[in-house]
Amino acid sequence: MDSYLGISDILNLVNTTIQNYTQASYQALSSALAPTMKLLMVLYVMIFGIAHLTGQMPFDFWRTVRHLLVMVLVTTFVTQWDFFALYFGNLFTDGPGRLMALMSNGSGDPNALLGQVMDQGIMSAYSINQMAGWSTLGFLIVGYSVFYMTLACVAYALYLLVLSKLALAILLGLAPFFFLFLLFDATRDFFTHFARQVFNFALIPVFTSAVLGLMLKIPQVALARLQAVLVSHSGHGGRECFFVLLSFVIVLLLL
Repeated sequence: MDSYLGISDILNLVNTTIQNYTQASYQALSSALAPTMKLLMVLYVMIFGIAHLTGQMPFDFWRTVRHLLVMVLVTTFVTQWDFFALYFGNLFTDGPGRLMALMSNGSGDPNALLGQVMDQGIMSAYSINQMAGWSTLGFLIVGYSVFYMTLACVAYALYLLVLSKLALAILLGLAPFFFLFLLFDATRDFFTHFARQVFNFALIPVFTSAVLGLMLKIPQVALARLQAVLVSHSGHGGRECFFVLLSFVIVLLLL
């Protein structure tokens, strides 16, 4: 079931849009870099050959094979979208989802988790406000606090998820440019920094989903205790109110 505000629909729309954007950007950049890549390959062979001829680099069969392999792999990653998507792109687009599923026993989809958090928070706040009244003003305050804290947590989590998806799409679209830096030792660090950024943005949904999973469990216990006090009309619920608010604050700080 989707959430009240269609959060899952928003994230699914972002997924569809960035998938098309990444492929289009990759292919456009790959075509534009084709002459530059040919020039760099010629330069790469020239530098390698001159190093052999001048004795700066003694001939070694396996070193020669390694250089040829680098040329083939760079050319393939820069020019072949299917190969790039299978062995590089999907690692960062599909891999985090599989990791989240393993961590949460198959229920780690951030789209679904975000909708569940939204639904549970709003329904809990509505239930508390329905049972509370002016005579139990503390409960009424907690109900509204739960509602607005849920909105804050969901809004920030949505921001992180959308940001990571957009940044990852842009970085993967620029991948042909950065793969060319693998040819030379002096420029290889640029590719290393690029790959590090891709890893960072790919892991944001993993950590966000883990926190959302905790958000479904930590405040749930506190809300259940608070609702039990309201139903039984036993006690003022001060400790339960504090427990609820503290649980939401902890989850918000984790995000």
